[in-house]
Amino acid sequence: MPKEENLVTVLVQCYNHQSFLVEAIESIYEQIYRNFEVFVVDDGSSDASPEILKDLSRRFSFGLQCQKNKGVVATINEMLSWAHGEFICIFSTDDIMMPHFLEEQVALLEREADAG
Repeated sequence: MPKEENLVTVLVQCYNHQSFLVEAIESIYEQIYRNFEVFVVDDGSSDASPEILKDLSRRFSFGLQCQKNKGVVATINEMLSWAHGEFICIFSTDDIMMPHFLEEQVALLEREADAG
């Protein structure tokens, strides 16, 4: 019987990244490792990011909150309280996640219990 995969919570903070959003969010959902949940906060973007995120949320069914700007640290600290995963991945919407990223990170954290 295969070992049950650990839940990973991916926390995504967005601020004015309309040009990168689709590729960034799609890269999360193209992961080989499949046991993850995603929460996204738009932190007061003044571009089209909130509208793009709403469309992506309907497509991928992730948790989404749009708020007035609180800053990266306050936003991530709040998001941490939503996490159900054994592991947390903080991700920015101006980045992409290679397909084996979560798989490799979970393997590393399982191997190196004192890491992190």
